[in-house]
Amino acid sequence: MLRPRTLALVVAVLGVMVSAVSAHAQREIVGGEDDDEDGPVRKAPTEEPKADDKKKPDDKKKPDDKKKPDDKKADDKKADDKKADDKKADDKKADDKKADDKKKPDDKKGPVDVLADTDEEKAKRKAEDDARKKADEAASAAEKKKAEEKAKLAEEKKANEDKRKQETRAQRLESAKRARTYRREEGDVVVLAEVAPGVPQKGAVLEVRLDVFKRLDVDDPKFGSREPYRNLKLTAVVVEPSKKKDGETRYAIHSLGAPGRYGLHFTPPKDGVLQLLLTGDVGERSINMAIPLHVGVWPPPDFDDEDKKL
Repeated sequence: MLRPRTLALVVAVLGVMVSAVSAHAQREIVGGEDDDEDGPVRKAPTEEPKADDKKKPDDKKKPDDKKKPDDKKADDKKADDKKADDKKADDKKADDKKADDKKKPDDKKGPVDVLADTDEEKAKRKAEDDARKKADEAASAAEKKKAEEKAKLAEEKKANEDKRKQETRAQRLESAKRARTYRREEGDVVVLAEVAPGVPQKGAVLEVRLDVFKRLDVDDPKFGSREPYRNLKLTAVVVEPSKKKDGETRYAIHSLGAPGRYGLHFTPPKDGVLQLLLTGDVGERSINMAIPLHVGVWPPPDFDDEDKKL
C-alpha cells in the first residue's frame, strides 16, 4: 500500500504529464511555433482543451453556416444593385424595342427602310407620273397634229400656187414676151438677169440688165436682205453652139449707175440656142454663170423651170 503522500505525488506527476501531452497535441493542431535563439519554444495553452476539440481538431476547416449581419447587409445591397441594373437593362431593352418598332412596323415583312415612301406617297407619285405622262402625250400629239397641219397647209398652198400658175401661165407667157428674168446663185452671190425682149430675134438688139447682190441672213438697216456689189468688172461671152472657139463673142459689162446694177447690149447673129456666160470677180470669189437664150423660139422650153427658180 502506498502512503497518502506518496500517492498524491504520483497523481501530481501524472497530471503534469497529461497537461504536457495535451498542450503538445493542441500545439501540433494549431501549428503555432515561435522560434527564438535557443530553438523552437512551445507555448502552453491558456485553457484546457474541450472535449469537442479532440473530436474536431481543425476548427478552420469547419464551414460557418451563420453569416454575420454586416455580410448579410452587403449581400442584400449587392442584390438590390443587381436588381437595379436588371431594371435598367429591362428599360434599355424596352427603349430599344420601341426604336425597333418605329423602324420595323411589321417584323413579319422583314427590315423596312425608314426613308422608303409609304403606300400613300407611292400612289400619289404614281398619279403624278401618270398625269405628267398623259400631258406629255397630249403635247406630243398636239405638236404632231400641228406639224401635220402645217405640212398640209404647205401642200395646199403649193397646189393652189401651181393651179394659179397654170391658170395664169398664158398671161405670164404673154408678159415674158416683153422681158424674161433669170436667177442664178453661187454661194451667197445672187445674179438676176433681165433679158428684153423676152423673145430674142436674129439681127435684133437684145438688152441684158444684171442685178448683182449678196444675200444676207440678217437684214441690213440700209439694204435689207440684199447688199449690192459695187464697182465690179464683169465680162459677158456669147457662145454659138454650132461654132467652135471662133464663135465666141466677148462683151464688156457696164455699170448702170445704181448700186449693184450692170448691163450690156448685143445682137444675136442667128436663130437657135445661145449661151450667155457671165464671168468676173465678185467679192472674194469668182463667178461663172450661164444663161440660155432661145433665139426665134416661142414658147421657150425652159420657161416653167426658170419660172420656178424665181
